Amino acid sequence: TGNKAILIIITLIALVIFGFFAKDINFMKKRLYSWSVCLIIAGTLGNFIDRLFLNGVTDFLSFYPLGKGHDWFISWISLDPWPTFNIADSLLVIGVIALVIYLLFFDKELFQKKDKDKPAVPADELKEEETNGTN
Repeated sequence: TGNKAILIIITLIALVIFGFFAKDINFMKKRLYSWSVCLIIAGTLGNFIDRLFLNGVTDFLSFYPLGKGHDWFISWISLDPWPTFNIADSLLVIGVIALVIYLLFFDKELFQKKDKDKPAVPADELKEEETNGTN
């Protein structure tokens, strides 16, 4: 029960944080960002509801490699049993991956260099002021 309370608190904090991200949702201009934030919130809410009402997250999706030799494959990668997960987990993972892709490749403001030495007024306007002031 102690772990459950901690997980519920962490989940609530995550929901508040991504609630702030949700204010920037604009499906017309920032489609990938908007979808990723929605997926993260949906996955977080899904796991939160499971923890709150079912006393834990219900994992029910389990997949195994196809064909002969899957037992060898599972033992080779040391995954016995094969990972089991739920839809909320999938939404979270897809949302986080999409958000990272958006931030790395599409967010123009994230990696812009902020020059502190740049004047507040563009250089050509400064030149105009200097020439006008000397005339």
